[in-house]
Amino acid sequence: MAATETEVSLDDLALPEALKTLLVTNYGTGEAARRAALAPWPELNFCSAVKERDLFRDRARLDNPRRITLERLLRQESWRFAPDQPFFTVEGTTGKVQSPYTELTDAEFWIFVCLWGDEPYARRELESKYRVLGNRSAIEYLRRYRQPGLGAWVDRLLHGPSASKDPLETVFTWHCRSRGGIYA
Repeated sequence: MAATETEVSLDDLALPEALKTLLVTNYGTGEAARRAALAPWPELNFCSAVKERDLFRDRARLDNPRRITLERLLRQESWRFAPDQPFFTVEGTTGKVQSPYTELTDAEFWIFVCLWGDEPYARRELESKYRVLGNRSAIEYLRRYRQPGLGAWVDRLLHGPSASKDPLETVFTWHCRSRGGIYA
């Protein structure tokens, strides 16, 4: 049976009971709960609730800062997950947002759609040159610094973000600042 707004299972996500309860309490049993479970969070290094499920296992620390952050985000950002809002293409949802860039997954592109308000505006901003990104667009910056391997690691260390930091964090930070009116 296909998932609908009123009938969506979270069982295939293998969520601990505490996380499932948090999602159902905040979003009910509809598609919004599944979206909230699968959405990446920039505040958590672009991890989803599903990827952070261990924070909610039995005997997990209730005061873990990542858990506290995720709980806060799930309570505050509920508007993002309504079925009438854009969402990335993923099984069990009606999301249709797909990244036009090989440098961004559908989920990562969706984050920028949320930030900028719609797909055309997000594409325009992602393709705009930012001085703080070395006069590169976000896409060019990610293409250069997000490659695997030792060569890209050294390049990041010498010219880009720190070697251990995902360049997507840098791009998102500057897009947030630009959205907030800070020249980038």
